[in-house]
Amino acid sequence: MFGKLRELMSSGGYTDSLLEEAKSLISNGDYSEALTRLNTCIEIVPEWSAPYRHIAWIYAINNFELDDALKYITKCLNMLSGRSDASADIVAASWNVMGEVFLRKNEFGNAIAALDKSLNLRTPDFVEDPNYSAFFRLGICHSALQNLPSSYSALIKAIELNPDNPYIYSYTGETCNALTSFASATEYYEKAITLASEWDFNYPLQGHSVDEDRKRQFLYTCKVNQGFAYSKLEDDGKCLECNEEAYCIYPNDATAPINLADLYADKGVKEKAHKFLEKGISLIDQDNDRKLILTLLNFDILQYRERALLLLRKYNKISEDEYENSLQHLKKLRDKNLTIVPSDRQPGIINITGDFIMGSTDKHNFSISGNVTARDIAGSDQNIQGDSIGSGVGSTYVASGQDASELMQELQRLKNEINNAQKANILDEETATSIKKHVDVAISQSSTANPDKGKVLNSIENATDVAKSVSRFVDAAKPITEMLIIAGKLAAQLFV
Repeated sequence: MFGKLRELMSSGGYTDSLLEEAKSLISNGDYSEALTRLNTCIEIVPEWSAPYRHIAWIYAINNFELDDALKYITKCLNMLSGRSDASADIVAASWNVMGEVFLRKNEFGNAIAALDKSLNLRTPDFVEDPNYSAFFRLGICHSALQNLPSSYSALIKAIELNPDNPYIYSYTGETCNALTSFASATEYYEKAITLASEWDFNYPLQGHSVDEDRKRQFLYTCKVNQGFAYSKLEDDGKCLECNEEAYCIYPNDATAPINLADLYADKGVKEKAHKFLEKGISLIDQDNDRKLILTLLNFDILQYRERALLLLRKYNKISEDEYENSLQHLKKLRDKNLTIVPSDRQPGIINITGDFIMGSTDKHNFSISGNVTARDIAGSDQNIQGDSIGSGVGSTYVASGQDASELMQELQRLKNEINNAQKANILDEETATSIKKHVDVAISQSSTANPDKGKVLNSIENATDVAKSVSRFVDAAKPITEMLIIAGKLAAQLFV
């Protein structure tokens, strides 16, 4: 009797009606009611692929139960593979959802493969939500894997499909910044800002009022990133303007005020530099703003560095050990002392007069007696040749061999941990490869005779960013992020 009833309900269009109701509810952002109807469809006709696809989509775009989303869409595709009458567009739509699921799981290589299948299968009549276009998501995935030209190409196609979505322009601006196409980046951010005034920031929750907080955060991010592009174009006026506007739009994030502190410090406007430095440091999120902390620990404007350290400690953004180590490095910079190692290897002290900066090779005026070999504070021998009184050339090594070795050991231990996480399926292959690529750069640079501190720190920071994108969803990956943060601290302390 029940089998006959199920057959009547299915053939009579009851489940078709439920599916249409579910699709309408999805478009209105009423996901709970949509899931109720979709699950009823599966109970009545468990071999029907469409409800599984829509459930996977709901799970994916809401970032919950992503493993279940993968199971639902895999089951849908398995059902379709056994049907000779399955239309190309239905199969394409299913691969499209698979791409979304993999994107949300940060499995970017798998997402690209799924989205490419969707694009190859679909017919000219294929219809999809242009705001979730395959091209938009391909751009995001390629960017995450640092395939920047491919990312840019996909995003341009996404803009052609939907020229009114500010998010696509924002991502394109970000890709242009990464490609060092800074002038183009400023234009894409400007377009994103303009379009934001008409955009429903509750999307895909249709029919609701604009979420003003999301809108402010979006505009803030665009303005800060646009300011970065202007800084690379050496347009300090526009950079300052962007960061001031960003701070007015959303005063609850640390980046804009710290940028303003740096800009005003560079201009010598002490009062504003102090004001924005304290405001920015008080807003730092220790879990997500490690890059900002590292920037402040190595603040370019020397006369403000001690104040930055005091404020970082005052607001408990760094530990007491970090504070003391950073103060020691600051003292070394200010003392400008070198240890003399003459032929009898008995050390003495020479005071360099002038503006001597550790880690650089420049001419400086100083007084020495004869030709000597100098040992810098970090302990490496360097030749400084000069007349008895006059000018000479001095170069310094930024860290001792022992210090660099300690960092490299930490980074190698980190690589081993990444390999173990990959074997245990905590990290997918693409993510593990991306992290290791950045770590390898840090190891290679640290092993050179004259390490580039910026490259070492940037490589560790880039690796940390990739690891954090996984750690947000996978608790087992958090130790890797923590190890990277430790490596970053060690590098910041070792290299002066």
